[in-house]
Amino acid sequence: MENKLHTSLSALPDQSRLIVKYSGDALTDGVMDIEDLAPALSALRRTIVISAGALNSADTDPHVFISAETRAGSFEFIVIAAQALTNMLLANADHIKSSVEVVKTVFGEGGVVELIKMVGGKRDEDVHQAPLPDGDIAINVSGSNNSISVTKNVFVLSKNTAVREALWEAVEPLTKPGIASVSFDPPDSHVDVSTNDATSFRLPSVTLTNKDEFAKSSVIVTVIKPAFAEGRRWRLLLGDKPIGALMEDKVFQSKVMRREILFGTGDKLRVELATRTHKKKETEYFIERVHEVIRPPEQLGMSG
Repeated sequence: MENKLHTSLSALPDQSRLIVKYSGDALTDGVMDIEDLAPALSALRRTIVISAGALNSADTDPHVFISAETRAGSFEFIVIAAQALTNMLLANADHIKSSVEVVKTVFGEGGVVELIKMVGGKRDEDVHQAPLPDGDIAINVSGSNNSISVTKNVFVLSKNTAVREALWEAVEPLTKPGIASVSFDPPDSHVDVSTNDATSFRLPSVTLTNKDEFAKSSVIVTVIKPAFAEGRRWRLLLGDKPIGALMEDKVFQSKVMRREILFGTGDKLRVELATRTHKKKETEYFIERVHEVIRPPEQLGMSG
């Protein structure tokens, strides 16, 4: 396994390191409860993979590795983000962001994490933004000295629902007793998130507006096209209305990928569908659970 990891990593020339450290009284022995760590690690991976896909228009194939190191009073590890081009003709493309750029856009100074720390949970009318001559965006909060200048990429990623949900899971250990902070150290940068900051990442207040409306319902949808890449939406029909929905039922998705559950275009799913209706944006859809696959009668007869 060790040689395989080394070979896989060495085959990816575009790499960046992110040092992540959880600290607090609960970590005095240099160990961390796997119940807290495992979801956080998965969330960090999703954050990087989704961000790389968003910044590079899916023109790279991102990978994430980990190297752990424990110390008294903290649990520290190195997340290694790496990429391979999906097409070598893109090697000199101006829009391709390196792994270093991806990691710093999210976790570096002036990045997505710092922006969410500042505006998370604030009222929409209290958060102000203005374009700057160099193309950056100035953001400030009314009634405070909180202000930050961010790039357009940082601003766009900060509104990416999948990125925000993953970041919340990465900082969620701070809500557990004895874990006081988590720090992120991409190249030449350092960002801390404390227990007091964690509430800024909690959904649904993680969005830049507090006027979102949420609803859940059990419905039947028709499959147009499934999606298995991180952050990609399933194309479905809700009645006669085409929608895109993020698949949150990871158990169902895993069974589909292992071919334990088979279905095709035109088949129907009975699902628990969550909707997030924004005041100024399109409604977002999330499949929280798939209850069953409903196939046409002729397919059922053939399989029997």
